[in-house]
Amino acid sequence: MVVKIGKLENLDVECLRKANFKSVFVRYLIPNLAVVKTSEKKMARNIRFNEAHAHFTNFVSSVSIAEYIQTNRLFLEICGVREETDNVQPSIFGIKYTDRYFGRRMTPMRYILNLHNDVTEQLESIEVLAVAAYDLTSLLTPVCNYSSKESCHHPDNLLYQQRNSFSVQLEMATANNINIKKIIRTKSNSPLSEFSLLRNGTSLQLEVYFMAPLTHITNNIYYRYSFYNRMLLIVYSIELAATLLNDILSYNQGNITKEIIIPDLSKYDVGSFAFFLEGVFEHKIGMVWKQYRKYPADEIIIYFNSDSVFEERLYTAFSGYRGFCIITLQKPLRDILAQEAFYVEGNVPLPCWQAAKKLDILFRATTLKDIFQYNLLPSPEELISLNLEWGIPMKWNAITAI
Repeated sequence: MVVKIGKLENLDVECLRKANFKSVFVRYLIPNLAVVKTSEKKMARNIRFNEAHAHFTNFVSSVSIAEYIQTNRLFLEICGVREETDNVQPSIFGIKYTDRYFGRRMTPMRYILNLHNDVTEQLESIEVLAVAAYDLTSLLTPVCNYSSKESCHHPDNLLYQQRNSFSVQLEMATANNINIKKIIRTKSNSPLSEFSLLRNGTSLQLEVYFMAPLTHITNNIYYRYSFYNRMLLIVYSIELAATLLNDILSYNQGNITKEIIIPDLSKYDVGSFAFFLEGVFEHKIGMVWKQYRKYPADEIIIYFNSDSVFEERLYTAFSGYRGFCIITLQKPLRDILAQEAFYVEGNVPLPCWQAAKKLDILFRATTLKDIFQYNLLPSPEELISLNLEWGIPMKWNAITAI
């Protein structure tokens, strides 16, 4: 796999120079494959990187390659190197931790190392200025090359951050360590606003090449590997939702030890019911698709693509509860988001706010591909936070009696 970064066009140089930026570079991350950073280029309106990096994919499984290309986008971060000058304030006893060693002797090597560390920490800092996203799904067709020029966006306007791991058992995930814990919300200090990037038409050219087409991956993957499929169902009929829930509950009780099909999320909303299922297509996922696809769109909407494959489950934290995390909201999600106090910082825990924001966009998506590529599925921690804030407790016998 060869990734070539081309030309960066229409960069707002004047704004960056006022913020003391001296150079820019591009970096990107491909999970399980590479972390790449280009060489630094001097500030200019149009910058030609023209750097190609080759990555060997023979050490990565075919499922990982297919999963990344189908369900993710390649994000290129345009980073700037800023020159910073610290105004040293006079102090009798010093201002650094090492100032207490003024009266001690220091070896020449230790002095040089301390001097180098102080200079690098004080004079330069790196800031993500903009992000460009690329859809590589065309590489799974018989074409083995990809070329595109995409516009750049402000880092805070994209949900491209990697999902945080959530390994804590659900019995320990209480309000104290989810909703009340201190969360550092990192915000970008990029001087380039979204309006400035769109007005100037800032864009970045990218080319991706493979030595051969990847059609053999999708052709052989179904016979050589075990993988999972994901399905999202939005049900508008309470009778149909009850039938689906009882069907899945009955299946999980008999197959939970085999670890083949566990619907890891069943999310409820007032007036409509949403189910997110994970499992092997040959088992319950395929049965659900064949059984419920015949219903009209005013009763059920199904988001499913059998070609989208995954190596791991997304909600493994819920496997201890027969594979379920059931959330019953106090009011419809649109009514929750319509409250002005919901957007006041500090009124709602950050994980809860992120879950509501993602679900609102998720229910407006048109394809399953958009849901995956735009990172619209909330994490287990965010779902628990949403349940703690806006959920209604529900007994297990009440669930099975639906």
